[in-house]
Amino acid sequence: MTAAPTLDGRLRIDAEDEDDWAVLGSIATDADGDPLADRLGRLIRGEAAEDWREYVVPDLADEFEGRVAFVRKEVADALALAGGGPGKLWISRERAFDWYGAINQARLALEERYRFGAEGKAPLNQGGDAVAAYIRSRFYCAIQSMMLDFLMK
Repeated sequence: MTAAPTLDGRLRIDAEDEDDWAVLGSIATDADGDPLADRLGRLIRGEAAEDWREYVVPDLADEFEGRVAFVRKEVADALALAGGGPGKLWISRERAFDWYGAINQARLALEERYRFGAEGKAPLNQGGDAVAAYIRSRFYCAIQSMMLDFLMK
């Protein structure tokens, strides 16, 4: 898989095979079911905590779920267009925040599950699932960095 900015201001990701498509599909899978909005809500203390959980958390959850659903559809559409083989996925400036948010949710969910830590060291002692999750997390970080550098200025 390769990713690069384009002259027209987008990010192009070239998937070469079904494994690449699986990694791209993992963005939504990794983010699915992660109660990020609830976890953020639990950080609010004091008098505002109850109101925050009642009024803000549901809207955050909807926004987070919407971003993940958008990315899931974009990957599925690109995969269908490619017929499961080599193909391209485009991230535009206009949808960069949706992509960034969904990828961030996936990274946060992986960190919550596997506890890679601030050092970002590979979890070689945690087994194959953790190593695969670590590799995805590093890939997600690279895509986010490219988005920040080229799409979100």
